[in-house]
Amino acid sequence: MRILIIDDDELIHLMVTDKLAVEGYEISSTYSANEGLEEIRKNHFDIILLDIRMPGMSGLEFMKSYRSFNIDTPVIMLSSISEEETKITAFKTGADDYMIKPFSTGELLVRIKAILRRTVSAKDEIHGIRIGSGYFDFQQYRFTIGDIDEECSRYEILIIKLLTSAKGKIFTRDDILHYAWGADQFPTNRTVDNYIVRLREKIKKCFPEVLSAEIIESVYGSGYRLNLPDIKFESNN
Repeated sequence: MRILIIDDDELIHLMVTDKLAVEGYEISSTYSANEGLEEIRKNHFDIILLDIRMPGMSGLEFMKSYRSFNIDTPVIMLSSISEEETKITAFKTGADDYMIKPFSTGELLVRIKAILRRTVSAKDEIHGIRIGSGYFDFQQYRFTIGDIDEECSRYEILIIKLLTSAKGKIFTRDDILHYAWGADQFPTNRTVDNYIVRLREKIKKCFPEVLSAEIIESVYGSGYRLNLPDIKFESNN
């Protein structure tokens, strides 16, 4: 999972980065709101940690510009301002949470995990995906071709579920590791590559007319992206 810190306080960067890096998060740092806007234009993040008081554009002004891009990445605002009016304004501009400095990095970590759980729960509304003649069941962790159950691990189902959660998005190996295995597990990037190979073999069975390496595309230096010309999700709706 990738986190962007936007704060002009170097101590905040050091304190937060050390704590979150130990938990396996990938951290990017910017020191102004303008730099933060440029960063989110170029890269995907799972959570943004945003200071309110910064030279130039404030955190509240950042939020107005940021939400105008129609980006829904959660934002935790960090501030020494404890007045209720400022908190209310922050939430009205689109903040998902608000923490008062100085804060505990342990509490910050708990709040980040809570937000990520809510974010992931939105993906859980989709029950499965059909790819060609095959069906990946996200709830039962099964893969079938027609009426026949094929061997498929829970990790493979979680990986394909993540890849289908955002059309055209590149997911890093760390994204996949944290989603499928969790921060408390210790698989390697090579583990992800091996599971991608297995998924491609399954997709080749149910979509033989298209190269499976084109469906699950390796993006050099970045990660993996799912490319499907015709994709069908299934839910209870």
